[in-house]
Amino acid sequence: MKKFIFLLLIITACSKETPDNTYSVENNRPELSADKKTIIFPEKAQGLKQFTRVAVGKKGEFISVIAPSRVIAAIFPRKGQDPKVVFENSELNEIYYNYAQATQNRKNYERNYERLQEMHKQQAATVKELRDGERDLLNSRYSEIEFQNKVRAQGFDPKFLSNKSDTVILVSDIPEIQINHVEMEENVDVYFNSYPQDKFSGKVIHIGEVIDPVSRTLKIVTSLPNLNGKFRPGMYAKIEFGDFNSEALSLPLTSLFTVDGKNFVFVAVNDHSFALREVTPSFYGDQTVGIYSGLKEGEMVVSEGVLLLKRIIFGH
Repeated sequence: MKKFIFLLLIITACSKETPDNTYSVENNRPELSADKKTIIFPEKAQGLKQFTRVAVGKKGEFISVIAPSRVIAAIFPRKGQDPKVVFENSELNEIYYNYAQATQNRKNYERNYERLQEMHKQQAATVKELRDGERDLLNSRYSEIEFQNKVRAQGFDPKFLSNKSDTVILVSDIPEIQINHVEMEENVDVYFNSYPQDKFSGKVIHIGEVIDPVSRTLKIVTSLPNLNGKFRPGMYAKIEFGDFNSEALSLPLTSLFTVDGKNFVFVAVNDHSFALREVTPSFYGDQTVGIYSGLKEGEMVVSEGVLLLKRIIFGH
């Protein structure tokens, strides 16, 4: 009986001891800062082993942006005449026809007004006739501007269509965050679906003036020589834009996550604290992402364990 009681006391005493190599869940639990943007772990929390940190660095590289495109117009020169322009659809054709007609009307009213001015000097035209001519000229200018804006809304300026050589005009929609990689008169590579094995060289001739409020894209216009007339309006293609940026900041793609349309990373404040930081990406690679703003070279960001930290702040 005495032996049984002695063993029971030993077992009870052992059960009350906590070995040094185990940790309490309570001591491992992180806290949030007052602004709910910084996660603070206990200094020796076991959970810290789940997070990998990498330094933000500059990585000079060619930043490529590939965008779908289509031929919206083909220009065919005619000897002694204005070029023939063929559009991808009847709506575009009608818009351009109305603009061309308005331009011709404006030229006619300009000549008429000049004639009336000369006649008025010679007392061959009344003041009323002169004022009527001036009013007609102003109205024709307003009409021309109206139709010119309708053409521009399709992504290109009417002046592009005065080219005297065989040319096609392509329009691409570039995401807002990537337009800083497109430059005027930049040479680009064009790949047509109809000629998958061939690469053609085009040039950027216009960068849109207005961001589409729904798609958040900007229209980019490219011209391409149409040798032998092989390209036709309506053809689909892909255009590769890009430039070399030796100052580009980059980090692993796993560091970046999105919530409600905003992009974030976690910056390591110290060995046991991580701050939420909003950033603006500039380009996306296979395994890396470029950062346009929000980070500095040398800062440490979390590359593994990001989803666990995200869940602590956002709950999902």
